[in-house]
Amino acid sequence: MVSLLYSLYLFVTNESSSFHHAQEFENRFWTIFAVLFSTAFFFAKDSPFAFGRGNPTLGFFGVVLMGYAMHAWDRYVHRQEISRGVNIRRGTSMAGPPSKKT
Repeated sequence: MVSLLYSLYLFVTNESSSFHHAQEFENRFWTIFAVLFSTAFFFAKDSPFAFGRGNPTLGFFGVVLMGYAMHAWDRYVHRQEISRGVNIRRGTSMAGPPSKKT
């Protein structure tokens, strides 16, 4: 929880900086969220998937895998969004279509 709040704090305080990249901070936020969530998921006593308690190495690799998967997925989704073409229709001008000179 502290890591999530610290990541949010960095995002808000560095927003006016020339080095601020909102997508990078969003990616870091979701990666940290996935790591913390999967840590609770794999190591909590009452979790149905708490195999990290019996095998800590496997739990650690599960947490790292989930964090990397979220990181890669968020970047993939962002790339898909920016690679989509922009469909802006040209409006007709008040003067009418451009005249062709022959």
